[in-house]
Amino acid sequence: MPELNGPVYASFLILGAANLVPWMTFLSLADYFAFRYGNNAMEFTFPAISTSVLVAVSALLLAVGSAFSFDVRIVPPTLAMALMMLTVPAIDVLVVSGSLTTEVAFPLTLLTVFVSALSSAVAQNSLYGLGGLLGEGVMQALQAGNGVAGVLSVALRAASKLGLPVALSMWVFCGAAALLVVLSVFGYRRVMVDPQIASAVYAAQFWRNSRAILRRAPLHTYLAQVRARAQACRPPRVDQEP
Repeated sequence: MPELNGPVYASFLILGAANLVPWMTFLSLADYFAFRYGNNAMEFTFPAISTSVLVAVSALLLAVGSAFSFDVRIVPPTLAMALMMLTVPAIDVLVVSGSLTTEVAFPLTLLTVFVSALSSAVAQNSLYGLGGLLGEGVMQALQAGNGVAGVLSVALRAASKLGLPVALSMWVFCGAAALLVVLSVFGYRRVMVDPQIASAVYAAQFWRNSRAILRRAPLHTYLAQVRARAQACRPPRVDQEP
């Protein structure tokens, strides 16, 4: 298992924190949703949508997740989470300007919840899959990040409400949360160029591809394809400083 240095551990901690932020965003904005839509329906619909999506996505990833690289399963869903957090303020602007009624805006907000939950579930399952591959240290960093996100989200929401109108405090909170999620993508890029981590991921992808080829190809074809895929999966060379 690769050893984690300080920057790599911090990057995984940020990744763990960022993955929990979208859940905390919708939970922490209960007062805003009650203010904007005149009811507390979001407090009941959000858990129902999020939990259902998490269960369905977890089952789907067990079946087909290994067919896609970690880059595909982590980076686009994470960026989608940031986009969904910025969609909430965008919907608010349309409602305030009169371009949307609250009767239309609320279903759009629920759609935002669905996409955010879908993206978060894909990224979360993939991050834990990566953690299982890289060892206990990575899993511990991801879990620590979850804990930090829970505390910081509550603190940030409390701070954003001090002396600010409800809608403006929502803007501040969603903007800061989206920024953290985007920064976590850079953290992911940082850890994936670490030589030890890149080698471990390469080895896992190599054996996974080898098993897939062996199941559907004769031996001579299998050996040729293994060589080709080994070259395609080879991590970029990282020059070590003297």
